[in-house]
Amino acid sequence: MGRWAKAGIAATAASAVFALPAVATAAYVGTAAASLPVATDTLAAPGPLTVAVKCQGRTPTVTVSWTATPSTYATGYDVLLTKSGSTPTVTSVSGRTTTTATVTIGTGATYSITARADFLNWTSVQTASVPASCP
Repeated sequence: MGRWAKAGIAATAASAVFALPAVATAAYVGTAAASLPVATDTLAAPGPLTVAVKCQGRTPTVTVSWTATPSTYATGYDVLLTKSGSTPTVTSVSGRTTTTATVTIGTGATYSITARADFLNWTSVQTASVPASCP
């Protein structure tokens, strides 16, 4: 084999080595852990309900009163009026210090009235139920 032929084989072998794809490597370095404080709380229910029923006229009403929730971040209340076997009718009241609402009832049925405090999508447990009716 001639000198140029040997050089050609060597050049081909060398170019074959250089023609291989590059190998990429990666390593996990890590990250700093973030920490945030977390707190829990329970939205307290309003105080006991009192009701004043007015049966005169075409539309009987019930004025419901309660003591404000001690949870200072509460934004209002829901008054739930339930007739036996039906879905409650909810009357929303804005403001933590607002402590009365007037709701309309029908005649000849007994209603169960409860209330709960609200804050965003949180609600407290309901107060004890108080009955109201007009003959």
